[in-house]
Amino acid sequence: MEVFQSLITSPLFWIAIVAIYTLKKGIYFVPQNRGYVIYTLGRYDKTLRAGLNFIIPFVQTVAADRNLKEQSLDISAQAAITKDNITLLLDGILFMKVTDAAAATNNITDYKVSVVQLAMTTMRNAIGEMELDECFQSRDAINAKILSAMTEATAPWGVQVTRYEIKDI
Repeated sequence: MEVFQSLITSPLFWIAIVAIYTLKKGIYFVPQNRGYVIYTLGRYDKTLRAGLNFIIPFVQTVAADRNLKEQSLDISAQAAITKDNITLLLDGILFMKVTDAAAATNNITDYKVSVVQLAMTTMRNAIGEMELDECFQSRDAINAKILSAMTEATAPWGVQVTRYEIKDI
């Protein structure tokens, strides 16, 4: 008991505890297909890639942990009006992945919600340019049109839309 009490009151013991804690806060093991966005004193500094990484504890912080794998997002059913004023109910699925974790963190508030909203408006625009017969016959053309518009719009967000499919008309 006496040895334990002298150990706890020893300054070297507390210095060792603080040193171990600081060392632990400075080492990060980033898993495969993840990107850790690092801020230094509140400003973007770098993105940590997979593997062993070191940061300066208490000065640098992990602001975001981004998944770099391809993800699928469900586009809920919505009404769209064709060129010949017929209302269609459409839903779809979108495949996307984050290509730049820093841009997905710093350039947009919530990239998933934004991509879904953009997909919905782009789908309505694509349907609005076609007549009813064209919509049923050229699903691939609609998908391609939506994909090209989304690829261009999501590039500044660090997001790449890889595929878009209309599930049901």
